[in-house]
Amino acid sequence: MPGSSFATPDEQGGNVDFYRAVLRDPQLKYLFPEELDKNPEALDLNALREVTSLVYFEVGQGGSFQLPLFAFHLLNSAYSRCVVAGDDSFEAYIAAVAQNLSDARCLAAGRVVKVPAILGLSNVSISGTDSIDLPGGLLRKVLPGDEAFIPPHVKVDALLVLDAPMKIAHKGKHPNDSEGHSDDVWRRASEMMQKWRQSQQWDVDCHRLAFMLADRETHRSGVIQVLQAAINPLQGHVSISWNDGNSYTTASELKIEAGRVGEIAHWVEQVTSHHPRSLRVAMRRILSAASSRTDPSDALVDAVLAWENIFSDSPETSLRVCGSLSLLLEPVNREKRRGLLKELNDIYATRSAIVHGNAKEPTDEVVRKHGDRALAVAVEAMRRLYVNPDLLRSQSASARGRDVLLGLVEVR
Repeated sequence: MPGSSFATPDEQGGNVDFYRAVLRDPQLKYLFPEELDKNPEALDLNALREVTSLVYFEVGQGGSFQLPLFAFHLLNSAYSRCVVAGDDSFEAYIAAVAQNLSDARCLAAGRVVKVPAILGLSNVSISGTDSIDLPGGLLRKVLPGDEAFIPPHVKVDALLVLDAPMKIAHKGKHPNDSEGHSDDVWRRASEMMQKWRQSQQWDVDCHRLAFMLADRETHRSGVIQVLQAAINPLQGHVSISWNDGNSYTTASELKIEAGRVGEIAHWVEQVTSHHPRSLRVAMRRILSAASSRTDPSDALVDAVLAWENIFSDSPETSLRVCGSLSLLLEPVNREKRRGLLKELNDIYATRSAIVHGNAKEPTDEVVRKHGDRALAVAVEAMRRLYVNPDLLRSQSASARGRDVLLGLVEVR
């Protein structure tokens, strides 16, 4: 694990000058609120070793934060930062230590910093290049040093490293045994942690959708997230969560070759910068239909739910959804549009039969065929929305459908 090469606090010998320097630092001293009114020069080694606060971080870590562990956290997380960047040279390490110290001061002062968030991905291959620079991040092959934070039983094909904003959720006096921990403090910190996880999941889903939209060869390429970690400059050990075992998926493997790097980066920029929250359901359902669902019926329902999040209103939901989709996908050729509308209506009817439990159930062959076609339509519709930014920015599915059906926007 990162940090095994560095000394533990006991082995560091308790550097009095260093401890006092931390407590004198204009920003770092706020990591230990109980010591703010004390003179660091009046504290002996034993007193300095007892300096502790209670700190919780948005990234999900926290608890007792001890002054003797400060250097340990700073140095070890700097090494982890180098491993993630793929450069553990001496020069890179010194630069990472300096960055960690700067980030630690910002965190102590209550400000936001950007730290590396690592996403382990499966069902993806990279050839012709080792890494791809993306807006706000990096997609790269797995390197030998990555074993430090990838459990041996977890299959990871590539790492997506993002610049993730984080801050301290709470810092205060460490409660003694008689006082106990404040439930209110933990509740507020937990809420901030939950919001951070939700924000991270949004970023991950946007990248996964962008990878799908960039793949013109198939609508079924689905990257699977199997691992997540974050490098916190004030925590010496990397916080890691992962899926047990290998994730099964019916999605096709995303193949990234050197010649497709530009297209990947383009779609990542488009989706991460412009995807509206009003289309979050469509994004999640597309990803689920392609990657997570093993039952063809579930995949079909997910794909059609994506349709409805793009275009939906009542009454006559089927007409509004299928009519809007046919206009979006075939804006010029009326004959093709008419044929597409019939096909979409048939798919929608199959979905309704599944959801509402009609006496005459569709056959497995029809469900598989319609599910695959429904996903293809959902993916292409999402691409077309990005070509038509006025539609992408619509406040709701209802407004988007109205604008298309009434010809209030010119569909390209």
